[in-house]
Amino acid sequence: MNKIVTVNIGGIAITIEEDAFDALRDYLKHISNHFKDTENGDEIIADIEYRIGEMLSAKLSERKISIDVADVKGVAQVMGYPADFDDSKAEAVDESQGETTTENTTTTENEQGKQTETTKARRKLYRDPENKHLGGVIGGLAVYFDLDATILRILWLIAFFAFGLSFWVYIILWAVIPEAKTASERLEMRGESPTVESIKKNIHEEAKAAYDRVTSPETHRSVSRFTDKVVHLVTSILGVAFKFVGVFAILAIGFALVGLLIGLFTTTSGLVIGRDFFSADALHFATTSFPGWILRIAGYLIVALPLVYVAILILPSLMDVNKPSKSVRQGLISTWIIAVLVAIGSILFSSQQFRSRGSVQRTETINLTSDTIIVKVDADRLTDYAVASRHVELDVIQNEGDLCQLSIYKSALGKNNDRARESTSLIQDGYRMVNNTLVIHERVLITNPDEVHVPRLKLTLRLPVGKTVLFHSNSGEIISDIKNIQNIWDPEMAGKAFEMTDAGLNCLDCSSTPKGKTESFTKVEAEDALRIELLHGEDFVVDIPEHDGKPIARYDIRGGVLHIERQIQPPKDFSRPIRVQCPSITKIDLEELCFLKADLKNNQQEYLEIDGDAAAKFVIEGIKSEKVSVNLDAASSAELSGEVNILFVDLDATSKLESTSLKAQTVNVEMDAATKASVWAEEEIDGKISSASKLKYRGSAENKVKTDLSSSVTRMD
Repeated sequence: MNKIVTVNIGGIAITIEEDAFDALRDYLKHISNHFKDTENGDEIIADIEYRIGEMLSAKLSERKISIDVADVKGVAQVMGYPADFDDSKAEAVDESQGETTTENTTTTENEQGKQTETTKARRKLYRDPENKHLGGVIGGLAVYFDLDATILRILWLIAFFAFGLSFWVYIILWAVIPEAKTASERLEMRGESPTVESIKKNIHEEAKAAYDRVTSPETHRSVSRFTDKVVHLVTSILGVAFKFVGVFAILAIGFALVGLLIGLFTTTSGLVIGRDFFSADALHFATTSFPGWILRIAGYLIVALPLVYVAILILPSLMDVNKPSKSVRQGLISTWIIAVLVAIGSILFSSQQFRSRGSVQRTETINLTSDTIIVKVDADRLTDYAVASRHVELDVIQNEGDLCQLSIYKSALGKNNDRARESTSLIQDGYRMVNNTLVIHERVLITNPDEVHVPRLKLTLRLPVGKTVLFHSNSGEIISDIKNIQNIWDPEMAGKAFEMTDAGLNCLDCSSTPKGKTESFTKVEAEDALRIELLHGEDFVVDIPEHDGKPIARYDIRGGVLHIERQIQPPKDFSRPIRVQCPSITKIDLEELCFLKADLKNNQQEYLEIDGDAAAKFVIEGIKSEKVSVNLDAASSAELSGEVNILFVDLDATSKLESTSLKAQTVNVEMDAATKASVWAEEEIDGKISSASKLKYRGSAENKVKTDLSSSVTRMD
């Protein structure tokens, strides 16, 4: 009985007996020791091992399942031993024996002849990688049939043009015939037995041939010509690209200079420069002051001179013009520095002239013949006045009495408070009453623009409770952060009617009453210690309870998100929740002590996100989703039940999650800062917990959670 092992010889798995393995190992060790210090030794050893692996693999069959010692010796006999071809030893023997007899010489020659004959073997067909233009098929055929490869290639071309089939024959042969990759395969291709000596000789010859090709003068000349062509091509491409970029840059600079020049002469007054965010800066002060034209010229030079400098540097490479002289370059730089200093001085001077803001305010009573006032923007362009860049600002607030009033606030800048206050008299009211319509000009109107700087006009409409204001569709530009119960954005208030209530403006025609149906939404956001009850239903309904006739909260819907914000502070014993009904929900976001209770047994969504901050609390039942994400922060907590496929948990800052009634197949947790969680996982639980956090889980999940020394993971059952 002999032990059998499996070894890898040259990438081929061989089943071999243990004693045969020892013999093979000794043989390979001799081969390795012999060639380890030889040139290309690693390649020689690798090819020898590959050939031995092929020969041993060929000896295996259904009846012979393992290699024995005789097989190893037979392979070694064919391949040869290092002592058989050690040139140094052969020379030593010749020197010790002196002259040999003719008989011995004849015998030696006969033995060498026999050995040469034995090294010849039957040729195998391979693709020749050293003599190929495409795949090496014709080169391999030439070696196999001992023909000139050039003749075969000519015959192939004739057959291709005459019959047209040789192309497909070539493709098939390319796919079928293997390539001679190793030294032993290249020897077999030439009909030589791949012995140790022949493999060594072949590798040395190939290495020498490759070295000769690389170091030959022809190769050097070819490489030099190729390098010159590549450098010339790259230089040409870069030259064309540079010229293209240069022409584009010159055109862009030209258009920029013309545009700046036009702006220099058309922008004659700071009152028409830009939008509101230009109107209160030092740049605006300077452009509206006496030296404003100086600043505009300096500003033009600050921008234009660097562009001109770049242009005169690019032009000589594009056209036959001289490069700019040193004096020209120094002149441009000096002029630019002077322009910068002038601009800084002008701004500093102007800022001193307009360091004070003066204002005046008055309130007028508006007589209405109905309970509704209409706000409309004047579309007429008035030519008797200068038009400032700033819009008129309109606000609407509650008035304590029964009167409808309009407050007018005007302000402007000046050298001191008195001069600034005097200039406000030149600011026009910019409104008029037509029956019950308040018509307001869109921009601030000024009598003498040279004496008014950075003007501002704000109108505040004071409505008593019970009155209604209707904003015309063209009034969106003048509405200035008007507070309303639904928290509707300023541009969206245009075209809607609002009634003044004790709680503020309430939209009458945008489905925003405290009770009833509303717009569609799939996300709920709430803040300011509200108690919310979320229900499933076919309609979208928001039911906000009232206290002393005032709704406790206001809400608005934007982009499918219901946002609820507390309006008044109810007493502590006030327990009626805000009821929200919708067909489906994808996200719930609570902040600042908000509490939400929900039954989502009919809310089957692919993804549900639960976010809580600042001690928010969730109690959600009947969850049935593909994925659920729970993100809790700042002492928030959640109690969840239902069934999900994947549960993501992210807890921070002493937050807590109780979800042992929420069956999940996979759970991923991220817990930090003394958080606690209890989950139910069936297949896998993964993630990371740290900083004294604690995780408990039920189910048969595989635990892959990473913890630190202060954290723990405990299985409950």
